[in-house]
Amino acid sequence: MFVRKVDEKTELRLVEFFDAGELFEIVEEERSYLQAWLPWVENTWGVREMENAIRNFRRGYAEYESMTAVVLFQGEIVGVVSFNELDWTNRTTYIGYWLRRRYQGRGIITKSVKSLITCAFSSFGMNKVIIRASVANETSRAVAERLGFTKEGVSRSGARMNNRFIDQVIYGIYGI
Repeated sequence: MFVRKVDEKTELRLVEFFDAGELFEIVEEERSYLQAWLPWVENTWGVREMENAIRNFRRGYAEYESMTAVVLFQGEIVGVVSFNELDWTNRTTYIGYWLRRRYQGRGIITKSVKSLITCAFSSFGMNKVIIRASVANETSRAVAERLGFTKEGVSRSGARMNNRFIDQVIYGIYGI
């Protein structure tokens, strides 16, 4: 079981099936905001879809392909951080994250992503961590930039979002 203390108020914990209801409530509350940046939101219309997603997250973790964790702030789920892909051959991982709007601006996601990066290098032996963010997603891009990632380029039409293709900024940071 993956549990990682970020600071005195924040903790990362591997997503569990019992999180499905609470995660779905957050998605419902934040639907218009999250849907602008996350392609899976448009297909998440109930707890059942969230349970299926968690099943896939758990399978990815069991097979060492990915890892998805909830961000707990004072014991409440406020977001998610993940290794969307663990590329063991190239020792590279891709990090994703999202946070409820009312918790933004407190450093919660920046500290959580920093903790995940430390885990990638020190525990998983990764060489490189990559963050891909929509060119228009200034909030997500700011996290990568605050954490010292290097902007490596722009992938034109790099992701499909809400039936259209968007450009993504690719950020990278290397192990120490």
